Amino acid sequence: MSFAITELAGKFAGIIVALAYIPYIVAILRRKTSPNRASWFIWTLTNFLILGSYYLSGAKSTVWLPLAFVVGSSMIAILSVWFGEGGWTLLDRFCLIVVGIDIVLWFLLKTPQAVLLVGILNSLLGTLPTIKKSYLRPQTESKLAWGMYFIGSIANIIAIDNWNFSIAMYPVSIFFEVGIIVFLLFLCPNRRMAKS
Repeated sequence: MSFAITELAGKFAGIIVALAYIPYIVAILRRKTSPNRASWFIWTLTNFLILGSYYLSGAKSTVWLPLAFVVGSSMIAILSVWFGEGGWTLLDRFCLIVVGIDIVLWFLLKTPQAVLLVGILNSLLGTLPTIKKSYLRPQTESKLAWGMYFIGSIANIIAIDNWNFSIAMYPVSIFFEVGIIVFLLFLCPNRRMAKS
């Protein structure tokens, strides 16, 4: 794929994900969405560390998505203090403890690739409480925002200009993380009716 297409796709991914935070924040302030505190705090911390290590690993066209995640997840984490839910369930505590251990590993590891791999693991752990919430209470999540995140994750895969492990693993992992939540929010109507 040409550099111009991957660069354009990467910027589009960053823009669409940055814009996705707007309906999410509006839904939070209208009390229609209640973000899981553990997920958003884990994602915020992880996104800061991933952005740096991902860039140092050689990512250029695909760096816009993690940059948008850093800014957006920080705002949602702050709002989740007042408008969120969870943070202390057994699953939340497990994820937070493992992420804490991983952060220690982060500082001990010397290569950007190893740091990136630990960051992706942390991001997956941060997703678990929101996956559980999306399954049990899908009405507490913004379908519009998650749909936009998913479009951004697809664009970020298109933006991959170098299909080596260090560059491709982050966009692919984000695609699957967001894809699971989108599946639960959009493609399980019978379960939603039974739970609401």
